[in-house]
Amino acid sequence: MEKFCTEEAAAICKIPLSGRNIVDSVVWLHTKNGKYSVKFGYHVARKVMRNDDGVGSLVGVGGQQIWKKIWQLHVPNKIKIYEWRACQDILPSRVNLVQRKIVTEKGYQCCIGVPEYALHAIWECGVAQDVWAGCAIKLQKCSTDFPDIVALLEYVLDKFSAAEIEAFLVQAWFI
Repeated sequence: MEKFCTEEAAAICKIPLSGRNIVDSVVWLHTKNGKYSVKFGYHVARKVMRNDDGVGSLVGVGGQQIWKKIWQLHVPNKIKIYEWRACQDILPSRVNLVQRKIVTEKGYQCCIGVPEYALHAIWECGVAQDVWAGCAIKLQKCSTDFPDIVALLEYVLDKFSAAEIEAFLVQAWFI
């Protein structure tokens, strides 16, 4: 058990205590009503995990730059919102539908034995790769080893012109 040094203990003792006689209560800071739910706990945990390892993080200066670029593109808002939803991993992929108990099989119909999550359906699947090979922007030589859609999007935003990024987003929406 750690002990405070003398200076720290003195500083702690100088903190004034409330004169009000109020019963303590537990409050969850991440909801409006202050009540904890597994759903919000899950979302907070995912956010913390993405921020700790830097993968999938869309907050901070880098994230602001990503969304600034995307919102300035000349594509319909539904495509921008689709990309945002893809980055948040809230698309209705079979894996997400199984988690919500809407369907029972998470397998992808095109790739037998492979779970259908958004990155696989949009990018990694052989069918999707065929679509990308026929696309105006040449992505077939691009790596398929992205940990998530955010990393793929960051790569595309870094390597291609605005017109090519727009074509990428529209094609991803079609897939």
